[in-house]
This record gives sequence, C-alpha cells and structure tokens, in this order.
Amino acid sequence: MNLIKYLIKKILLKTPFINFIFIYLNYKIFNTIINIHNHKSHNMIMTKRNFAIYDPKNAGKITGVDNQMNYEYAFSKKIIEICNKKNIFFDIGASYGHYAWLASTLCKEVYCFEGDDLELFFLRKNLKNHNNVKIINKYISKDYNLNKICKDFNFYPDIVKIDIEGYEVELVKDAEDLLKKGCYFLIEFHFRKIMKKYNNTEIIENFFALFKKYNYQIEYNHHHEHYKLKEEGISSKTWSTKRPEVNNFAIFAMPKKKL
Repeated sequence: MNLIKYLIKKILLKTPFINFIFIYLNYKIFNTIINIHNHKSHNMIMTKRNFAIYDPKNAGKITGVDNQMNYEYAFSKKIIEICNKKNIFFDIGASYGHYAWLASTLCKEVYCFEGDDLELFFLRKNLKNHNNVKIINKYISKDYNLNKICKDFNFYPDIVKIDIEGYEVELVKDAEDLLKKGCYFLIEFHFRKIMKKYNNTEIIENFFALFKKYNYQIEYNHHHEHYKLKEEGISSKTWSTKRPEVNNFAIFAMPKKKL
C-alpha cells in the first residue's frame, strides 16, 4: 500500500498543473521575501512548514531564526563573506532554494543538486529567472558522487554547501578530488541522524579525519541550539575551533593555506 501511495505521489508531482493543485491542497503554498544580512530576495514560495521558519511570529522560537529574523546567522554570513563573482557554488540539498538564491547574487555560477520532487517544484519556480543557476534533478549517491560530477563537468566548485540530513558522512568519502583542489565546505552536520542511522562514532571520526588528511582547518557553529533561542531569542553568531560533543551543528572547512 505504501508503495502504491508513493508511486501515485511521484506521478502527480511530475504532471504539470496537476502537481500544482496536488501541492497546494496537501502542503499549501506560501509567499514570502527573505532577508539575509541585508540581501533581500524576490518573492519566493514554499510550503507552510518552511514558511513557519520565516514567519515573524516565530522569531526567536524556531531553530535557526533569531528575534531579529536572522536566518542561520553565522552560516549565511559566512557564505556572504567567502563568495565572489568568480566563484562556482555547489548547493547539495538545495531544498526550495534560499541559499541557492543568495549564492546566485554573489557567485558566477550556482549548481543545485536536489532529488526530492516536492522540493524541486519550489526550487524551479523560485530560481526560474536566475540565469546563472543550474538545477540537477538528482540525489548525491555512491554512484553519483562529487568526484564523478566534477570529472563529468570538467571543473571544480570553489564552495560547496551541504545539507543532506546525515548523508554528509558518506558524501565526503567520495569528495577527495575536491579536497585536493582546496574547495571550501559549509556543512550542516546532523549528529543525531548520523548516530541514529549508524550508531557508530567511528564513521564520524573518519569524516573529520579526511579533512585533517588534506590539511583543512574546521570551525563550528551552534545555530541550531534550541535553548539559546527559547531563553534568549538569539542564534549563535560566532564560530569555534572546538568540536561540539552533541547535537547538530554547522561546519566551515577550508584549507589552511588559503587564508
């Protein structure tokens, strides 16, 4: 029965117009304008669940948005600081396109990788007028990994943003060519999901050991700490060289020689 429901959903999401009606009735469609450190978006659409993140009523209450409506303050600010018009930006797990949009205003080219049909619906509509954005309708996998992608493209990104719900530990295994090239990495590290899936800290240590192998320095940020938002209404604005022991956190990894 679950397989039948899944197949029906896939068909509906791939059928023009019908997919709009299906999404509107099941997920709703909300419009909003995103402000990220004075970078103001065009009108963007998203599901009710995603819109809740940007709803002013939830400022300082929902993970990642503080009482000044700064979304993932340190993470987004880091993107703005390191991007320039010569850069190629990979957005792995682009979702509805909030970071791809930001990167498109800052970088030469943006490549979005997203395999979820629902997210693709919003991603395509939100970035349809951005000529420097290319959307790849695929999940990153063992067979379709970053090393292979770059060899097929015949170029390497300067900056890679990753938010793929725990699969980041697998993705980096097949990204050694990018590490050799000295790409910057901004990663949402889903500690809890990784532990739930693997129940093994060794895979986490191997993840960090790979960056060490290629002489990377790593900084960490706690923008998803619920207690800080609930108690103080703010998200963490600073980066630390000390790795958190628990919870999810953001990672900025860069080769030591570059800065």
